Amino acid sequence: MSNPNFNENDIHHPVVAQEGMVASQEALATQAGVEILRQGGNAADAAIAVGFALAVTLPRAGNIAGGGNLMVFTQASGGVATLDYREQAPAAAQATMFQSRDGKVEAERAWSTHEGVAVPGTVRALYALHERHGSLPMPELIAPSIRLAREGFIVWPELSWHLGLYASLLRRNAATRAIFLRPDGEPWAAGERLLQQDLANSLEAIAAGGAAVFHGGSVGQAITADMRKHGGHITEEDLAAFTAVWREPLRSSYRGHEVVSIPPSSSGGLCLLLMLNMLEGYDVAGLGAQTAGGLHLLSEVMRRAYAERSDQLGDPAFWDNPVDKLLSKDFAAELARGIDPAAATPSLQLKTAPGYVEPGSETTSYTIVDRQGNCVVNTYSLNANYGSGIVALGTGILLNNCMHNFPFKIGEVSVR
Repeated sequence: MSNPNFNENDIHHPVVAQEGMVASQEALATQAGVEILRQGGNAADAAIAVGFALAVTLPRAGNIAGGGNLMVFTQASGGVATLDYREQAPAAAQATMFQSRDGKVEAERAWSTHEGVAVPGTVRALYALHERHGSLPMPELIAPSIRLAREGFIVWPELSWHLGLYASLLRRNAATRAIFLRPDGEPWAAGERLLQQDLANSLEAIAAGGAAVFHGGSVGQAITADMRKHGGHITEEDLAAFTAVWREPLRSSYRGHEVVSIPPSSSGGLCLLLMLNMLEGYDVAGLGAQTAGGLHLLSEVMRRAYAERSDQLGDPAFWDNPVDKLLSKDFAAELARGIDPAAATPSLQLKTAPGYVEPGSETTSYTIVDRQGNCVVNTYSLNANYGSGIVALGTGILLNNCMHNFPFKIGEVSVR
C-alpha cells in the first residue's frame, strides 16, 4: 500500500564517509552506525549498533526479539561467513497447536497472540558477531540505541503514517498501546517525541550483562512471565538454549562473476542463485529492462524457483536440503526449458502451488562497509509489521509472530 504522505524528504540515503558506508532503512540508526565507525569501530561494530538502534527507531521491523541472517566479508582473508539466527519453535510447540479440536486451522492465533511468538535470536546473534569480529566494547555499541530510547526521537512523517496504518493491532495490547499510541489512542504525530523508557532499561541491562540477560536472565524472565500469563509457550529454557549458527555460504556464478549468498535455513539464497542460473541461458540484456519480454522471463524464472522452494526446502536441522541439485547449472537449464516465451505457465502446474501471499514490507536489511573494506549485511525481522503487536510487559520489547511461518497443518501449505 502506498503512503499518501510520502515525500522525497522521507528517503533515508546511505551515509558515505571517510570511515566507510552505512545504509539502513532509517536515518537515526544509520547515524548510529556512522558514529561507531568514527569512533574507530569496524563493520561488525557498526552493524551491531545499527541492529540495536533499529529496534528503537524502526519498530515495525528492527528488533531484539526477532531473527534473521547476516553475512560477513573479511577483507584480510577474503573469507565470507554467514550467521543463521532464525527464530525457533518453543519446545512445547505441537504440530496441531493452531488447529481446533475438529482440525480446523485457526491462523489468527499464530498472528497476534502470545502463542504465535517463536524463540527470538537477534540478541544472541549480535553478540556472536561481536565475539568473532567486534573490536569496540559491546556497551559502546549499544549506547546509541539506549540514548534514542531514553531521550526519545522526533517522529518522522512515514513513521506516524505507518503507526496509524497499524493502530488497530497496536491497540490490542496495553503495553504496546502505552508506547506507540498517544493517551487518546491515536498514533504519534510527525514532530512529536517518541520515548521508550522500558526499552531503554532492557537495553541497559543487556549492555551491562550480555546476551544471557535476554536469553534467560532478567529481561528473558520478564518475557517468559508475560508468556505464562497469556498462554504463550516460550520458557526460560527455550531462551537459554537458543544458538546462532555460523554456516558456510552458498556459492555459484553468473556470467563469470562469483555470487555468494545465504544458505538454508534461509531460502532466499538458493532461490536467487537458481534464478540466476536459469537466466544465464537467455539474452537478458537483449530483452531490455522493463520490457514485456524481459518481465515475462523474470516472472517465469521466479515462478519456477519459488515452486522448488516450496517443494524442497526446509530447516537444515530437520531436513536434508538438496543444495547441490538446486545449484546445478543442468538442473536450472532443465527448468528453463519449460518456459514458453509467449505464454505464462499456470503455477498449479509447477509442483506444490504455494498460493498467493500478499507482498509485504515487514523485513529490513542494512549494509556496512568500513574503511578496511570489511562488510556486514544483515537482514532481520519480526515477521509481520510490528510482529505480534505484543510488547512483553515491563520490557518495551515488541515480540515476533514467527510461529506463523510454520505449517498449521501437515500436508497443507500455510499462506497469509
